[in-house]
Amino acid sequence: MAVSRSSELVGRVVGGRYRLLRPVGSGASAHVYVAEDVRLKRRVALKLLHPALATDAAFLRRFQAEAQTVAALRHQGIVRVYDWGEDAGNAYLTMELLEGGSLRSLLDSGRRLSVSQVAALALDVASALAYAHARGLVHRDVKPANLLFDEDGHVSVADFGIARALAEASWTEPLGAMLGTARYAAPEQLKGAPLDGRADVYSLAVVAVESVTGDVPFSRDTALGALMARAGQPLSVPGELGPLAPVLERAGTVSPEDRLSAEAFAQGIAMVARQLRAPAPLPLPGIAASSEGVFGREPTELAGGHRRPHDAGITILVDDLEIMAPAPGAGSPSTHWPESGPPENGPPENGARAATATGPPVRATAAEPVAGTVALHRAGRGGRRRWLQRSLVVAVAVVLLGGAASAVLVLKRPAPTYAVPRLGGEALGDARAVLAGDHLLLAVVGTQWDTAAKGSVITQYPLAGTSLRAHSTVGVTVSLGPEPVAVPDLSTLDLAQAISELRSDRLRLGRVARRTSMTVPDGSVISWSPRGRRVLPGTAVQLVVSEGRPMAVVPPEAASTSFAALQAALRGAGFKVAELTAYSDGVPAGDVVSVSPSAGTREVVGSTVTVIVSIGPHTVTIPAGIVGLSADQAGKVLLRLGLYVYEVQGSPLAPVTGSQPAVGTAVLYGKSVVLVTR
Repeated sequence: MAVSRSSELVGRVVGGRYRLLRPVGSGASAHVYVAEDVRLKRRVALKLLHPALATDAAFLRRFQAEAQTVAALRHQGIVRVYDWGEDAGNAYLTMELLEGGSLRSLLDSGRRLSVSQVAALALDVASALAYAHARGLVHRDVKPANLLFDEDGHVSVADFGIARALAEASWTEPLGAMLGTARYAAPEQLKGAPLDGRADVYSLAVVAVESVTGDVPFSRDTALGALMARAGQPLSVPGELGPLAPVLERAGTVSPEDRLSAEAFAQGIAMVARQLRAPAPLPLPGIAASSEGVFGREPTELAGGHRRPHDAGITILVDDLEIMAPAPGAGSPSTHWPESGPPENGPPENGARAATATGPPVRATAAEPVAGTVALHRAGRGGRRRWLQRSLVVAVAVVLLGGAASAVLVLKRPAPTYAVPRLGGEALGDARAVLAGDHLLLAVVGTQWDTAAKGSVITQYPLAGTSLRAHSTVGVTVSLGPEPVAVPDLSTLDLAQAISELRSDRLRLGRVARRTSMTVPDGSVISWSPRGRRVLPGTAVQLVVSEGRPMAVVPPEAASTSFAALQAALRGAGFKVAELTAYSDGVPAGDVVSVSPSAGTREVVGSTVTVIVSIGPHTVTIPAGIVGLSADQAGKVLLRLGLYVYEVQGSPLAPVTGSQPAVGTAVLYGKSVVLVTR
């Protein structure tokens, strides 16, 4: 049962259980139907996937696992999954039927949500995402077409697990469909990086902005320009979002590490919602108004606008008939009547051409003729002459249509296809030339840092070997070269540690200079260059390493050198000076007695040199108090003063009556004194 046109399968029973009642939408990977569960007698939504997916064993395994996981979810904001299976070459999924339509259909009708309405919607969706993320499920494809309403206006998230299964399938969607979905993708999703729930939060923030403003953020002249802009800029939230703007900006950061989780996003919206008025009920579009997707199709920049029905071929007006010659690949030519409908009694008498300014022609409801013929009403009462004139016109139209039908038969032959070549490693210009040789086009859909040479192709979509028609587009991701790395902080590290740090950051050691330093210890890094920048891996980093403090010679000194002069010389050489005083019999007071460390030695600049300065000779005055004391007592007094008793003249037992030198005389410290007794 290969899927061709979704309406052709209406009435069939899928999986022996689900009778297809009517189609409600089509997408690049599936058709969606309203179906009846003939066992449980209830209506469900049935998604019938592309036949190519049924032959992908890896996809089917992933599809089954995801369906089982999603079926276990129990949250009012997540569309329930009832069943999955395969039927005559098609994989299918049955889900809860929500008949309020999709947010995509609501926005496509020209309506915009108020801040209160979008706050309520985003809060419900964020809560559902937080529930799923806590159970290890990431949606990967949050967009308006996957947000469905029930009859009461409550929103639910559809297609959990489907995006991941499709991402791992060997079958790929057309480039236009991929770029359409990518309008809501997080920057890390566009780069192919591993995803977590914060990618869904970014997508929801984009949906919220579009719901209020009507514009998807990062709109550019081309889809590729929009994708590139998003990869390097945070989400800019317009003023129309009012108090929601700060929360949405935190949900729209480029780096997922700086982005809110779904739970934190829901909490932030809840705080804002308490300050807003109660939202008005949403004008639900219903699923009858939906186009494609789950119950709605995401437009893409490549898809363009909707075609009018008669744009598919060549229209020829003959009186009241509008005859359409089919375009290549279309069916039989069809007949259109003007908006007023077919004439009751044949063509009008005046033979005028039908006006089409009042609206597009409406397809005739009568059975259409076979190719190369035109169903004409009889001429009625017109004269034979007028009838012959009109017959001639009709004959010309038949001939033209016959030629068109012949062309259609020729064009219906299978169009030639070309295998997509392998482009990995090719320079961008070479890759474009290779594709041109196979009648294919190239589009750069992304860039990223890579070890491959700058400007070379690192990934492609579709993969090599895929068959495409002529002039189809192959999307490629181009290398920006190796990602720059930050030069690390090397302060406080010694040379060995600095080399290890550079190697761990994929940098190498450049020239090493040695320099003394008053503050950096010997062997440690003083400075490095480049510093505070991001550079390419393998860049050489120049180091300046400390040799410790500088050395200087202690200036020479002489006994006649004054302390003031020596102090100035020591400080000029970078030394600190410590002054000590001492008695000196040979050095005048104020002059230098000695220096330590000694003059002429090399010492560390900044160290201390001790200078001993003379305060002159040390003298002691013989005290008068020794008179009347015994010789023994007087000797002890003199000894405490640094003088010695050399001799006692007289009886050693008699009291002291004087001394030589005489009492009151100043003598050098350590001199001998003669005591005189009675």
